[in-house]
Amino acid sequence: SFDDKRQAGSSAFVIAPSHDKGVELLEGANFVTGSPAEQSTYRSELAGVLGVLTCVEALVKFYNLADGSITIALDGESAINQSNSEWPISIDQPSFDYIQVIRTIIK
Repeated sequence: SFDDKRQAGSSAFVIAPSHDKGVELLEGANFVTGSPAEQSTYRSELAGVLGVLTCVEALVKFYNLADGSITIALDGESAINQSNSEWPISIDQPSFDYIQVIRTIIK
């Protein structure tokens, strides 16, 4: 989410198994880094993706997982498209730093 008055963002996420695997889940939240000018709902959505990917990386390493898949669902279509795209990114596009890290992790 993005608080326009404070010019600050945060995100929250839930990592859960498929419906037939039980009820265990992991909940997380984070604050969005960056200057007030960089803050937006788009950047907050990307921060949520980073939170999910960081937690999944930790789970993969801890449990020594060799295969599997995840599905990430977002409200914002542009955050999904930029995260998943193979188009080159430009240093001057919004949230370049987050997009670069996300794309590096998912490759």
